[in-house]
Amino acid sequence: MYAIILLLDDDATVRQSLVERDPERLRRLERFKSVIRQRHTVQTFRDPHEAAWKILAALRVYEVALREREDADRL
Repeated sequence: MYAIILLLDDDATVRQSLVERDPERLRRLERFKSVIRQRHTVQTFRDPHEAAWKILAALRVYEVALREREDADRL
C-alpha cells in the first residue's frame, strides 16, 4: 500500500482560529503525529502550494514505480 503523508510544518504560519487550544486534544494530536513519524516516511509543508507540489512529485514517483513493476512482470 502506498501512502503520501504530509504534516504541516511546525514553523508554518497558521491563522490563530485554526490552532488547537484544548489541552487534551492537543496532546492527542501530538501523540498522533509522533506515531505517524515513527511508522512512516513523513514530509512537512509550509503552505498549500508546497503541499501540492510534494503530492504531485510523490504521485509521479509512484507512477514510475508501477510502470517499472509492470515492465518487470512482462519479462
